[in-house]
Amino acid sequence: MQGTIDFSDNKKAARKYVNEKGHPLNILTEENAKIWDLCQALINNLCSEKKDIVAARKVVEKLVMIEKHYKIKKEAIYIPLKEKYGVFGPNDYMGVDDAEVVEMYKDLLEEDKDDVEWMGKALIFSDRVLKVVNKEKNILFSAVARNFTEEDYAVLRGMMI
Repeated sequence: MQGTIDFSDNKKAARKYVNEKGHPLNILTEENAKIWDLCQALINNLCSEKKDIVAARKVVEKLVMIEKHYKIKKEAIYIPLKEKYGVFGPNDYMGVDDAEVVEMYKDLLEEDKDDVEWMGKALIFSDRVLKVVNKEKNILFSAVARNFTEEDYAVLRGMMI
């Protein structure tokens, strides 16, 4: 019978960095909080009786930070985890989710119709983004904390400026 793997040390390390002001994982967490709040506002708007498509579009426009956030993850987290440390999961699975979210985001911005179909796409997009945020918090950050060196964090920090 195999034992379970204990990831509690990884989660503690991730929590430490997430709470350390100015640390890259803290910055990504703060960005995720903004992304989360905007997606929740979008969902609340589109699920209310008094849907406001103009306000919903403005919320979507404010989510422009997603593109940079996901680019940084790809270049400064997924690639080093995979190529330097042999951690394939985030790049292979979460990277696909990120690419789909960015594509969905661009489609929402380009769509010129303010209709039920756009609102449905916006709800699916928001749901997908919230799942990505949870994966970052619960999976990615502990993989980073377990593997990254100060040099890796310096590269990540440099991309955030």
